[in-house]
Amino acid sequence: MPYIHDNFASFNGLVRLLLTEMGARLGQDDEYRQVDFARVERLVFVCLGNFCRSPFGECVAKGHGIRSAGFGL
Repeated sequence: MPYIHDNFASFNGLVRLLLTEMGARLGQDDEYRQVDFARVERLVFVCLGNFCRSPFGECVAKGHGIRSAGFGL
C-alpha cells in the first residue's frame, strides 16, 4: 500500500508505531518522561543521520546549556 510505505516505510513500521503509542498511553514509559537535568552528567543523542539529530538535539541541549555535536553519515 502506497500510504503505509509513504508514511511508515513498511507495515512493520506502522505496527511499531502503534505498539509504542499504546505503551505510552498505558504508562510504560512514565519513568523516562521527566529528566532531572541537575543529575545528568552526560547527554548523548544517537541518530542514524546527523540531519535527524541536529534540530532536536540542538534545541534540547541549548535549553539546558549543553553542547550538542554529531557525526553525519
